[in-house]
Amino acid sequence: MTKLPHHPLRDTLTKEDWKRIQEVIDNKLDITLATLEEINAANDVFYDAIAGSQQTHYGVTTFQ
Repeated sequence: MTKLPHHPLRDTLTKEDWKRIQEVIDNKLDITLATLEEINAANDVFYDAIAGSQQTHYGVTTFQ
């Protein structure tokens, strides 16, 4: 099974970085305190969390 790629910043951001990015997204900090790439990395995490929680079964490929 091939693992889908994820945003490369996910591997390098620290817990403090994630907290800062979340506070920017929540409008608790100024938008200039997070880069667009950092926000994209957070969106990648959010997507994986939401998709994983909504998945009802493992993916299946059907060949015809």
